[in-house]
Parts: sequence; structure tokens; C-alpha cells
Amino acid sequence: MIRHFFKTLDQEDLLGFLLVVATTAGLLIDAALKPTFEPLRLVPIGLSGLYIVIHARNVWRLARETHGFVSIPYSICLAQTNEWYRNALRQQEDRIRRAGIPWDSIKKTFRIHRLDWAYFDNSRLSGEPAQWLDAAKHVDTHFGGLANRIELPTIYHIFLVTPAPIALAVGARAGRRIPYVLYQHVGGVKEPYSEICNMANATREEGYHFLNERVREPEMLTVGVDPIEPVVSVGDRVLLVWEFTGHKLPKPYPECGAVTTVTVSLREAAGHIPLSSDWMKLARELASVTFRYLDEGAEVHVLPGVPSTLAFMVGSILGTTNSLHVHYYNKASDGYHRTFALSALH
Repeated sequence: MIRHFFKTLDQEDLLGFLLVVATTAGLLIDAALKPTFEPLRLVPIGLSGLYIVIHARNVWRLARETHGFVSIPYSICLAQTNEWYRNALRQQEDRIRRAGIPWDSIKKTFRIHRLDWAYFDNSRLSGEPAQWLDAAKHVDTHFGGLANRIELPTIYHIFLVTPAPIALAVGARAGRRIPYVLYQHVGGVKEPYSEICNMANATREEGYHFLNERVREPEMLTVGVDPIEPVVSVGDRVLLVWEFTGHKLPKPYPECGAVTTVTVSLREAAGHIPLSSDWMKLARELASVTFRYLDEGAEVHVLPGVPSTLAFMVGSILGTTNSLHVHYYNKASDGYHRTFALSALH
């Protein structure tokens, strides 16, 4: 830790710090050599000494925060206005600072600009699958650029304002290879971002189980199957409807040639997921239900009526698996359209 402190000090205006130390030492020597004590000489000594203490304290705090892991926010905002986006960034940075992360010092040390950690596009995605796939790949490339700039192991604090298919794709790519802290946005309150998932302190074993453990019998979910006793053979299509928002996805569902439709929702509560829920357990159970049909050799089509945060977590478990196609309900056109297959993100 001491070694890392001096390395951090070297990055944080070491020359200026040494000049102040040298100046303070000179003032002390000069005052000591005077035959008579002059109280006014203590003023510049006190001011420069105060600077040394404050600077050393700030560097120590930064060194402690970046020792082992450095905490970096990453924000994705799609199809919102510029004003909404700017307000959201201020709120997100405030949330990071309230968590005790010296964000301003980290930005200065690693020379991180807003464009590095915040992805923004105010255009709305159309019904063209190619546009959705391009958007997902652009976000992934942007995130990769930030990840490659930070040489230290990094914990990403992720904020998502994006359609569920994009969040699912980002989770499938980035979520499998990074420790992250995930925040859910709640409107109409003073502090709108609540932490719902924290992988920062997870052990290697816990992280492995989160990404790979299958749940045989879900405890938090209700799974409805139509028809009740489907016979799913290799190559058959299955439509999975994830119902985890305050409004149900409208019928009729998209025609994809499915032999059965599986609706998955919360067992204990209807509509929105309570912030107090175990989101990690919920994501693992939802991914396990999805894997159940993939393991049978089915071609799975998903309607993700879920918050973008839950989509990211489920995506981090599913990865870029084969035979999983994602659809989206477009309110403007009042219809469904296919976006992409997760395997196309390779």
C-alpha cells in the first residue's frame, strides 16, 4: 500500500508537491535561524503545511481506493433528450461520490473524459434488426475502449437507460468478464439511483456460481406454459415472455412458429420488481428457465418485458449463446419486431 501511495503521489502533481515541501522546509529553517521569534512567520508556514496535509490526505484516499481495484462508472443512455441525459449524468456522478469513491481524483489521474465513460445516442431505434445489432456492437466497442485504457483491475458502476434488448446484449458481452455494481433508476425521488447488485466483493467462487449455476426449481418465479404439456423437440421454437414490468406485453405475440409459449413472472408480486428483492437470485432463476429450453435443443425467442438492469444481469449469465433470438415491442408502431440473435454479438 505504501508503494502504491508513492506511485499515486507521482501521478498527482508530484513536482508541485515537492516544491511546496521544499518551500515549507526553507521557511522553517529561516524562522529557526532568526535571533528573535516573529509570529508572522508562522502564517506562510501554516498555510503551506496545511496544503501538504490536505494533498497527502487526498492522495492517500485515492491510493486506497485504487489499490487492487479502481472504481469507474459506465453509463448508457439511449433515446433520451440532451437535457435528460445531462441531468442523469450529474445524478450518477453524485451517486458515485456518495458511495465514497473519489471520482474527481480518479478522472484526473486516468485522464477520463465524459465521452469515455458515458455512451449517449438520442435517436430512436427503428424496427430494422441491423440497426439494433449495430447499436449493441457500438456500445460494446465504446465500453471496450474505456476498459483498455485502465491498466488496473476495475470495478464498473453501471447505469442503464436503454431498451431491454440492448442491455441484454451488453450484459452478454461485458457482464461476463467484469465485476460490477448495478444501479436501478427510480423516478420522482431526490436520489433516483439505487444499488441492486454488487459483485465488487464477490469471491471467485461466488462469481463463478452466479454465472454458471442452474436453478432447477425457481422460488421467485411463476412459469406458465401454453399448451400445458408441450413436447419440445430439437429445432422447435419456444416463445419466452418475461413479464416483470407494471404493464403486460400486449397480445397477440409475434408469430415465430413457436410450438409453445412460456410466460415467466414474479411469484409474490405483480408488476414492478421491489428494490428490496434479491435481484441476483431473480436473474439466475430467469436465466435457468431460459437455459432449460436451450438445453433441449429448442430455438428460443424472447420478449423481454423487464427493466434494463435485470436484462443486463440475465445477459451476463446467458452470454452470447446460440439459438436465442430477442424481440422488442415498439409502442410507436404498436407491434413487435425481431432485433438480433445473441450469437450475432460474437
